[in-house]
Amino acid sequence: MSIHPWVTQKKDYIIIKKAYQNKPDFAYSWVSHCLVQMVNCLVNLNRYQDALDVIHNAERIYTQSPDFKSMKARIYIFQGRMEDAEVELKNLIDNKEKYQQIISSPDHLYYYPNKWMGMICEEKKKKKWKRL
Repeated sequence: MSIHPWVTQKKDYIIIKKAYQNKPDFAYSWVSHCLVQMVNCLVNLNRYQDALDVIHNAERIYTQSPDFKSMKARIYIFQGRMEDAEVELKNLIDNKEKYQQIISSPDHLYYYPNKWMGMICEEKKKKKWKRL
């Protein structure tokens, strides 16, 4: 997942959050990018619940964006919540036409969901073989 190399520390998150809080309007294109970077920063800081909170709010505004659903699935994978991740990923894979408002990369719609679903299926397969 693409992330600016400088968005890794708490101070970076504070700067991004302040920019977001001072937005003149959601219609500005940089606002959605700001939210994506806030989530990336929070994930890098292992603040998964805070990242999920930002995603939850962003999904209400950017309902047609695959970015936030993909990022949510990634966090679920980090948390070991594979069933939750699978739900989000299947939704993206099965409903591509609903998620055409791409913010940061088309990979959130066409690459990551398939890649991560493949990883989840491989994990399930390994667990099944271990039981046999």
